[in-house]
Parts: sequence; C-alpha cells; structure tokens
Amino acid sequence: MVLESEPAPAPDPVRDKAVPHPQRLPRPARAPGRESFCRSLTAIAEHGNPQDELTALLRTTLLAFASETPDNQEAAQHIAVLSTAPPQPAMRLCLSRSGLSLGQVLLSADGCPVPGSVLEEFPDLNQDEWNAVMRVTGLVLLAFETEPANAAGRLPHST
Repeated sequence: MVLESEPAPAPDPVRDKAVPHPQRLPRPARAPGRESFCRSLTAIAEHGNPQDELTALLRTTLLAFASETPDNQEAAQHIAVLSTAPPQPAMRLCLSRSGLSLGQVLLSADGCPVPGSVLEEFPDLNQDEWNAVMRVTGLVLLAFETEPANAAGRLPHST
C-alpha cells in the first residue's frame, strides 16, 4: 500500500530482445546532429553541389553527429565525396587518398571471417550475421551515391 505522500515505486524496466553491448558506443549528443549528417549523405545522391562543398559538409556533420573524438576526426579526414570519371559521372562517398568507394570496399569484405575483436565484443555473432552486417552496411552506403545513367537499377551481386 502506498500513502499519498509517498512516491509510487518505479515500474520494473521492460527488457527488449536486443543483446546488451558491454561498452558504450559514441552517440550523438542531440538529434539535430543526426539530421544534419543524414542530409549531408542525401546531398551526395542529389548531386547538386560541387564535390569539395559536399566533402566539407559531410566531414562537419559527421563530427557533429558522432562527436569530435580523435578517432572520429581521423576518420573524417580519410573520407571525401568524389566524382567518377566521364562519360558516366557520379558522386560517391570515397576514401580521400585512393578514391575507393566506401560501399564497394565494404561489399568486397562480404564473406570474410568475423574479426577476432568483433567476436570478443559479440561472442554470439555467427558468420551469416556478420555477412549480413557487411552487405547491408555496404548497400546503405551505396544508396547515398549518385548512380551513373547506365547503372540505374543494378545492385552488386553476391559472390
């Protein structure tokens, strides 16, 4: 029985089926950072701005979303929005030094063994789930690229 002057006991927390993560991942401090980062990714697919402007916007919004930790700052310096060569120009999220598409790099890792450091954090993760993580993440990144006219409707195939 609870007296009116006493606060009601807190309800028991509801557990979901998600596996808890043992350490905290960097999270955005506020929703506007997430929204700005998503808009900068969408701007790549819209192909309306010069690549230097898109790169600067992407780097700035990435850090606003994920925080300006040294590892995030380092990662931001290694990414760029680059245009592919004519005759089928397209804008892509790439590694700044090599020009390799981030999505294509991830998709090429599909089927690689789960790294030991990942298994240490997620011991129940199996190879099929790891393959799904790599594939879906690669496809998400490709979704933000501008498609060349001759590639419309085509997605990379599984090997």
